[in-house]
Amino acid sequence: MLIVDKNPHILLIEDNPNNIKLMVMLLEQQQYKVTVAVNAESGIEQANALLPDMILLDIQLPEMDGMEACRILRQNEKLAYIPIIALTAFAMPGDKERIMANGFDEYMAKPFNYREFLKLVERLLSRGE
Repeated sequence: MLIVDKNPHILLIEDNPNNIKLMVMLLEQQQYKVTVAVNAESGIEQANALLPDMILLDIQLPEMDGMEACRILRQNEKLAYIPIIALTAFAMPGDKERIMANGFDEYMAKPFNYREFLKLVERLLSRGE
């Protein structure tokens, strides 16, 4: 008998250990399965291997930033449909528009309100059902 995992799988691409710890805790409390990648290259590899239900992608990453990573993910037809939320400390006027223009589905400025964060995750995940 095939057992299907009903809990959505979220790939978190983030390099800050404190942010990772907080987001993994919040997401796992909501019964989401979470995989973490600490840079864009390994995040793209994980996305290809796991085909997650959602990707949370930090903009400021070492070597390759989140904007470039999002463009690469969007070019892959296996991954193009996956909702991607930008996680960023950029909260200046025009930043959201610039980030969204790079292929992100949503944008969450850090530090964020954890209730708003979880509502956003829930809203985007339910969109794909």
